[in-house]
Parts: sequence; C-alpha cells; structure tokens
Amino acid sequence: GLLSASFPNPEDYELAAHWSLLASAKPDQVLVIGDTSLGIIKEVLKYKPKRTDYVVIDNSFIDFVEPYLESEDIMALKDPEVKIHYADPRILVRDNKDRYDAVIINMQEAPNLKANRLYTKEFYAGIRRLLKPDGIFGLSVASSENYLSAQTRLFDASVYRTLKSVFNTVEAIPGDTIVFLSGLSTIDMQKNTILRRFNERKISNRYVIPSYIEYKLEAERRAELKKLL
Repeated sequence: GLLSASFPNPEDYELAAHWSLLASAKPDQVLVIGDTSLGIIKEVLKYKPKRTDYVVIDNSFIDFVEPYLESEDIMALKDPEVKIHYADPRILVRDNKDRYDAVIINMQEAPNLKANRLYTKEFYAGIRRLLKPDGIFGLSVASSENYLSAQTRLFDASVYRTLKSVFNTVEAIPGDTIVFLSGLSTIDMQKNTILRRFNERKISNRYVIPSYIEYKLEAERRAELKKLL
C-alpha cells in the first residue's frame, strides 16, 4: 500500500543526487542505497565516476519496474562502471571495506520498520565509516518550502539531530524536500564553489540548474532552517 517509485521523475532524482555530488570535490567512488534510488544512477553517471555501487534490497524490484523505465535508466543500469548489490543496506554497510566520495540514500520515509531502521544513529555511524575524509553523505526528507507543521518539523529535526550526533558537519538545503549533507570535515556550500563545479563538470539538468542552485543556497534561508530544526 506504499508508493515504491515513480518513473520518470527527474525533479526528485536530480534533487537527491546532485547536491551530494556537487558538494564533493571529486566524486569518483559513489554508493547509492535504496530500491527507489534507481533513477539516481543516470544522474550519478553525469559525473563520470570510476565506480558506482547500487544497493537494492529486493532482487525482483528492477525486473518489476524495467518495463516502465526510460532508455537512459536502462542504459545506466547496464553501464560497466555500475555494480548492483542485492543486499540489506545495513549488512552491506557493516561489511563493506570500500571508501566512498559520496553516499546517497533515497528511501521511503520511515512508515514501517523496513525503512525506519535506515534512519538510526547506528546506521548513520556505519555510513560514516564508509566515507573518505572529505566524503559526503546525502539524505533527503519531505518538508515544506515555507512552513513546517509541528509533525513535519519534529520528524525533520529528529533526522537532523541524529545526523549531528554522528557527523562533524551537517548542512541543510531547504525546500519541499530538505536535503541534508553530512561529512567528517567542512562542506563547502558557497555558491561560487558549487556553480564552478557545475560548469566545470559540464552537467546538463532540467531542474538543478544554476538559477535553482543560487536560489537554494541563500545563506539566510539555510541558517533559518537550521535554527528551526
């Protein structure tokens, strides 16, 4: 009875992918977690990473949605630099010996135990161990552009404070979906830095474009959101 995924959905997948990858100085090794993250893979490949690991819990999921995918999504799954892992994310994170420049998680929002266990301090601590010293962990949660209800604010604050208890730095980008970026070191979210990387990497998007980036990175709005949480 829960929405699993929607295709095509470039707005959500660009939002989930590009903030983490633009915040990374060199996203060569990328880990993408969650069945519903499939649409993120083609966005990651725009950065020409050396390797992309994609973790899928249910090994029938890809077969189930493939008839509804665009050709770009199918090509992304078959890219030689993409490795698909059929595993419980908690076990893969626990046993993984690799280190990543960016880890992106895109899951249902904690309506049940299957998703809820990926929003814990223990799971985030596992992600921390997988990050390189300047690595970025990206996580998106539902929110509101200008007004947060008490219930939404409580949930978003819970995620934000849990991330802060594990990572040295947590940045928040406001919107109908809040994107949290966490890391072990300072995350450079200056407009000039992010826009320079966007242009240097020759990224072509429909939604996450320079004007959108400038608007979302207004310092006052981001500071106000942090204060609220």
